[in-house]
Amino acid sequence: MHLNLSNPQELLARKIKYIISIGKRQPMHIGHKNTLAKILALKDFKLIYIMGSSNLKGDVLFDPFTNPLTISQQIEQFRRVFPEDGAIFLPIDDDNEIGIWGDIIIEALAKVNIKPEECVIHFIGKNEDKISEEVKFKLKSGEEAILKPGEWLIEALKYWGFHFWFDIDQDPDLTISARNLRKLDLENLSNKEKNLFAAPDYIIEISKAAREANPEKEKLKNIPITMNDLSLQRCNGF
Repeated sequence: MHLNLSNPQELLARKIKYIISIGKRQPMHIGHKNTLAKILALKDFKLIYIMGSSNLKGDVLFDPFTNPLTISQQIEQFRRVFPEDGAIFLPIDDDNEIGIWGDIIIEALAKVNIKPEECVIHFIGKNEDKISEEVKFKLKSGEEAILKPGEWLIEALKYWGFHFWFDIDQDPDLTISARNLRKLDLENLSNKEKNLFAAPDYIIEISKAAREANPEKEKLKNIPITMNDLSLQRCNGF
C-alpha cells in the first residue's frame, strides 16, 4: 500500500527518514528553489536530491540540449543556492521503459544503503499533466500494472512501495520553465529574468567559460551566450 503523507509527525511515526525530490533542474529556477527550501526546513529528514536524465554520451537518450548541465554542475548549482544544507545526490538515467523506473531508483538508493520504505517522494504537478488515458506497463516480474486517468506518471512508483507527498499546500508559479531559461541571452538578462534563476551568477559563469573554451568561439561572436554553450560543451567535449 502506498500512502500520501504530508504531515511531518506522520512521516516520523512511519519512520520516514528521507524526502526524495526528483527533477532535472536544467537549470534550477526560483520555483525549484522555494520547494527545496521547504523540504530542507524540515530538519528531522534528509533530502535525497535525485538528478534525472543523467545519461552520458553514447546512450541513445543522451540529450545535451535538453540537459546542458553535467552531474557535477547540477551538484554545484545546488550548493550555490543552499551552501549550508547537505543532501544526498543521486543521478539516474532516463529510460523509455516505465516498468523499470522504480528499479532504477531503488538501485540508486541501495548504493547509499537506503530502503524505499524509509522515503517519501515529494511531488508538485500541474493538473493538466495528469494522464488522460489509462496507461498499462509491465514490471520486471512480468506483472501488469495500471495507471488510471487522473493520476500522474510518477504514481507508477507506488508499485515499488514508495510513499508520496503531494504538496497541495504549495502554490508555486508553474508557468516558470527551465526550457525558457535555457534560451535567454545570459549577458543581457533583465533583473526580472535574472531573478527567475535560482543560481544566476553560477549559470552565467559556466556558460561564459564554455564559450571561451569553444575552439569555434570566433564564429560565434555575434551569437548570444546562452545555456546552449554548455550543451555544445557536453556534446563536443571540448
